[in-house]
Amino acid sequence: MSAGHTVPHTRILVGLVGGAALGCLANALVENGTLPREPVSWAVRNLAQPVGAVFLNLLFLAIVPLVFASLALGVTRLGGDANVGRVATKTIGYFFITTACAAVIGLTLVNAIKPGHAARELREGLMEKFGGEAKGRIDKAEKTEFGVQMFVNFIPANPAAAFVRKDMPAIVVTALLVGFALGRIDPGRARHLIGLLEAVNQIAEVIVRWAMALAPYAVFALLFSTTAELGYELLKSLGAFVLTVLGGLAIHQFVVLPVLVAV
Repeated sequence: MSAGHTVPHTRILVGLVGGAALGCLANALVENGTLPREPVSWAVRNLAQPVGAVFLNLLFLAIVPLVFASLALGVTRLGGDANVGRVATKTIGYFFITTACAAVIGLTLVNAIKPGHAARELREGLMEKFGGEAKGRIDKAEKTEFGVQMFVNFIPANPAAAFVRKDMPAIVVTALLVGFALGRIDPGRARHLIGLLEAVNQIAEVIVRWAMALAPYAVFALLFSTTAELGYELLKSLGAFVLTVLGGLAIHQFVVLPVLVAV
């Protein structure tokens, strides 16, 4: 998929730096009384935040059908009952192992670095802005108990509900089962659904390209809206968070994945 090549990464970097710089400047001018707060709040509320929301919605719109169609088609195209079953089993096992490793790495780094320990004023601002959404996610996570039932839920009784909830483990398993089943039925009947999945895959790729075309402006808007309201202190916490993420990705890429490939 060539979606990642529709926009030079330098334009996204310019949007990132420009949005953060302009947002910090606006926040500083508001704090010292040089600039009224209302025009800045209006620009954030009616210009910057909508642009960022459209970008994120485009990505979320495409990711579920893209994952489902790509996996289902990949399993279907392998051909051969024994081959498909072996690859499907290995894929599911690989998915669970890499997910578990990523979770362990993430939790370890977050508890060691503590990137969320921001200044008191910044924490209060973040809680006021995102506290409701965070509480909802925490409540949802607390209702999900780790155990046998969690693995049972990987095969959803209602796939549509899994798609609505964006339950990625259930979507992945459903896609693998659909691909495996398509390889077992009559090819004449399977080709219609295969054609539909190919169309869904191509549509999702086009939507991702649209999102990437919007990415420089969306990144600018997202950084501006956040820094204009919360100021320069936010960048320190974001920097710590980014370094934590990059560290986790580096460990996963250069330690976990080579070990799995060797095995």
